[in-house]
Amino acid sequence: MKIRAFFLTFTMFSALFHTAVAQDFNFGIKAGIHYNFSGNLTETTEAEVIVSDALSGAENREGFHGGVYARMAFSKFFIQPELLYSRYKNAYDNETVSLIVNKKLDIPVLLGFQLFPALYINAGPDFQYLMPPDFSVSTTDVSFDDFTTGAHLGFGVRVKSLSLDVRYERGLTPNEVEFIESSGRTFTYDGRPKRVLFSLQLDL
Repeated sequence: MKIRAFFLTFTMFSALFHTAVAQDFNFGIKAGIHYNFSGNLTETTEAEVIVSDALSGAENREGFHGGVYARMAFSKFFIQPELLYSRYKNAYDNETVSLIVNKKLDIPVLLGFQLFPALYINAGPDFQYLMPPDFSVSTTDVSFDDFTTGAHLGFGVRVKSLSLDVRYERGLTPNEVEFIESSGRTFTYDGRPKRVLFSLQLDL
């Protein structure tokens, strides 16, 4: 039901802006790779929840994404809602937490400006549905928040129907995953997205 709601939201954004007398309307597909800066793992004890004992950075930060978009142009300005699926891994040299696979759906709604005939900038909010991560862990309890918000900021080069888009994504809603062992040992995973995305966009 939550995934269906995301598709309905994207369709609503597209229909709304398409009927707003846009000078130019395009619908297309996009795909690319991204580099993830999130995923630090903080270890605490039951008696020292606030004090960090150790901090472990993640490896295997690369991932991929793909989806669809609609682009409505008004002179030099444009609005571009998207529906994206992303997948990326965080690996750790840790006996308790060794691998976390993240999957999520995004609906960024971008406002852009055409600086030059082939160069544009864009920015806007991002509504995110984080699917339950795949954990390679040994724990007694895992807590997780699935709906978050974020923001995108980027630029791109557009030639005819093809665009190269470079973007920075930052999660705005705090979202931590907590692993609690029966011994009282606790790990806190920072799941708030921080990524650089490289995408190819093709108008259909």
